[in-house]
Amino acid sequence: MFDLEKLLLHDAKNHIHAINILLRRNYTYDFNMLDFEMVCEILADVENCGEFKNPSILKSVSGLREIHANFNLNEKKEISPCKLLAEVLIDFNYQSIENSHSSSALSTNVLINPIILKQFYKILIYNSLEAKTREKDDFKITLESKISFDKYNFTITDNGIGMCETIKSKILSGEKVPESSKKRGWGVGIYLIQNYFKQNPGSFELVYSEPNEGTSFKLSLPIAKETSTMLH
Repeated sequence: MFDLEKLLLHDAKNHIHAINILLRRNYTYDFNMLDFEMVCEILADVENCGEFKNPSILKSVSGLREIHANFNLNEKKEISPCKLLAEVLIDFNYQSIENSHSSSALSTNVLINPIILKQFYKILIYNSLEAKTREKDDFKITLESKISFDKYNFTITDNGIGMCETIKSKILSGEKVPESSKKRGWGVGIYLIQNYFKQNPGSFELVYSEPNEGTSFKLSLPIAKETSTMLH
């Protein structure tokens, strides 16, 4: 079974890192040893600091609360992937993100744990945002949702720094990219997405990536049976 806890802990690291900076805390631990109990302790400690007026702090604390509430929830549900993506994009206040979808994609449902799909969206968007370079004034991220052959296809493309052949070959082979060797958020996030689709319906692939040209990934999920019948 896919390990949802690892996916949630991956997201928790980002929130805790932000809290360390924003609140000038010094939560010192080996991120590789982070577990649910430690997340609970850190969340309790942060909440004891009092009310938060800084929107960025509120966002990180709310993120930890959501992660805390969602541990051990592996239930799949029939959901609208486009509507879930719209919820995720609220957290990303960037004008460089362009989101488009076909009318059929908007009315399509898929069967998946919404927590998992939400984390996948976040991982892919964070990765693309990290691809931005100071030299690129025209940097942009394009999100596209389409339906093709009874599948929901989500493509994310950026015109950022791209990947070197070493990192690209590791991703194509499904190998985990060490955190110390990455320059743009690949690491465990992409590995977790790949691992999920080894055990569940759907697919995830690197469409292309070229240095200084950009990167594109595609995530595909089978649409729910009822939706499939309606489309035909």
